[in-house]
Amino acid sequence: MMRKLAIYLYTPGTITHSIFKRIKYLIDEIKYNVILDKVFIRNAYKKVFSHPLNLHDPQSFNEKLLWLTLYDRKSTKTLCADKYAVRDYVASQVGAEYLIPLALNTENPLDVVAENLPEFPVIAKTNHASGQVFIIKDLRTTDFSAIQESFRFQLRKNFYHGHREWQYKHIVPSIVVEKLLLDEQGDIPKDYKVHCFHGRPHYIQVDSERFSEHKRCIYDTNWTLLDIAYNKPKGEASLRPTKLDEILMLAAKLSKDFIYVRADFYQVNDRVYFGELTFTPEAGRGKFSPSSIDIDWGKLIHLP
Repeated sequence: MMRKLAIYLYTPGTITHSIFKRIKYLIDEIKYNVILDKVFIRNAYKKVFSHPLNLHDPQSFNEKLLWLTLYDRKSTKTLCADKYAVRDYVASQVGAEYLIPLALNTENPLDVVAENLPEFPVIAKTNHASGQVFIIKDLRTTDFSAIQESFRFQLRKNFYHGHREWQYKHIVPSIVVEKLLLDEQGDIPKDYKVHCFHGRPHYIQVDSERFSEHKRCIYDTNWTLLDIAYNKPKGEASLRPTKLDEILMLAAKLSKDFIYVRADFYQVNDRVYFGELTFTPEAGRGKFSPSSIDIDWGKLIHLP
């Protein structure tokens, strides 16, 4: 009987499941507002690493990221974590030519309809979260009602609550629809994520097969593949991007005002596009192999 009830509660599309999701959301809201950020972060860190978080004298990369989350709360971080507002920041720092063409920005999910979108493929997401996106290639066959329902739910959530990443807390939620970048083979291009410390690029993370068997490689700025696994299985080496020097130059300019930030880019047909800025990759709980890399990267962050 209990098993049948559980299946019914967790079956998407049922009225009970919808009510259950909303009740769970309300309970989570109460829990998130009662538990202090520091307590929440300490508990979450210990669950992953099985040892206490050291905030008094942080040493590792993850510890210092979490220290920055708690004590380095610049309004610029909120601006740059907002996937829509960051476009103005990027335009002012390096130029609007690096922005992915924008198709739509709205706070109303009902605006996401065929009549408001271009004929070329697009990707739709919220500006305040990391996670579910919608790739729309054919306006005639897309289930827009399902997309709208998902966005209705996402826009009610505060992404800050999930991991206590403060930079997301005060973002006004909206929907961002951009042109879908595709390489010459018609595939989603590689994502070049540049880890920057005090305005200087140090490592390049390349994620591939993000929507299937997610793999990850770490390179130095000379494009030497390093024997590092970071929270995902290590992938196969890839060719050095022809625009690597330009990517590193852009990363340095966009990171100059921050102690640490990861700047993401794409290269399509010899042109570089900005992706996003991230201040706490893996929410400050990313595991390295070998684990000593956590300390090595931590040495690159000099806390105030």
